[in-house]
Amino acid sequence: MLKNFNVRQYDALVIGTGVTGLVAALKLAKKKGRSIAVVGDGVGASPYIHGFNMPLDSNDSPELFYEDTYKGGREQSDPALAGALCRKATDLFPLLAELGVSFDRKADGSYSLLRPLGASVPRVASAGNHTGVSLLNALNEKLRADENVSFFPHARALRLRTENGRVLGAVIADKTTDSYSVIDAGVTVLACGGFCNIYPFSTNSGDIGGDGAAMALCAGASLTDMEFVQFEPSAAVAPDALRGKSVITTMFYEGAVLRNKDGHRFMLIWRKGSSARSPRASLAAWTTSPPPCSSSRMKKRAASSSARRWSSTADSRSTAASTRCLTTAARSTPTTSSRAGNTPLNPILPTRAPKTKNKFSI
Repeated sequence: MLKNFNVRQYDALVIGTGVTGLVAALKLAKKKGRSIAVVGDGVGASPYIHGFNMPLDSNDSPELFYEDTYKGGREQSDPALAGALCRKATDLFPLLAELGVSFDRKADGSYSLLRPLGASVPRVASAGNHTGVSLLNALNEKLRADENVSFFPHARALRLRTENGRVLGAVIADKTTDSYSVIDAGVTVLACGGFCNIYPFSTNSGDIGGDGAAMALCAGASLTDMEFVQFEPSAAVAPDALRGKSVITTMFYEGAVLRNKDGHRFMLIWRKGSSARSPRASLAAWTTSPPPCSSSRMKKRAASSSARRWSSTADSRSTAASTRCLTTAARSTPTTSSRAGNTPLNPILPTRAPKTKNKFSI
């Protein structure tokens, strides 16, 4: 039983204030009178969204998009999920119209598209160089004008509150007042991004620490495909001010090449048959990882080694807890795999969570 906690009641709780979380809040707000709490003190990678892959080119199609995606994922992607992504990519247009965001076009009216690595044709549509920022600004403006939506911009969720296998909300910490409170809600949405910053080096935003994945796991949810972590294939390691800053991969189709300190195009000899225009997931793997393990024993050893290397880089109670929870899971808890590589980890908890013996406690 919760004692001495300030308890707030809402119809829905969204944890995460990037594009995914704000879109979820916008959809929930469609029902008039529904009260919504939005918790989060960061925006993750959302400001760095350059554009979206869409089959808009005259030579493109959802089928070709799927073929490129499945091949780029080395055929490890879940066909159903990859197919849904490619078929429904253009479903984004009604939302863009609602937010007043439009993609760049050429003088003839066709879309101005960039060709990403691994794509057969130009496919990235964008709104200048600030697509993510435009979306964030439009979403925030629309939601903050809704009196039924309450923001908690200085708070972080620490733990999901569960009872009898159901998620009832979350415990949150306000860093400005150093206080804790509880938000109870009929629906809880996790949109916390991934967990790249539990690695010592990451090309992702510094506020992506695995909080959502850890909270979901501790609440009894099953995590899947946790081994698929995406890093940008080309990034600076020095000086510290530029550490982790990546080079947009579409530049490789515009003529950019990778060279080592001796001026050699090392990627062309690192893997037989590779090229500077290989799918970016492959480039990332080749520049950060050894060849794939060929035996189950080697895979377990690699997983154990990775778990030992994981560490928190953010100074917050919640991220530190996430690191402990995820590291323990990586070492001792097998995860169910659907083989959907590079899928963003933005789980939406069901109304009825998987059965678990762990009950909420403070």
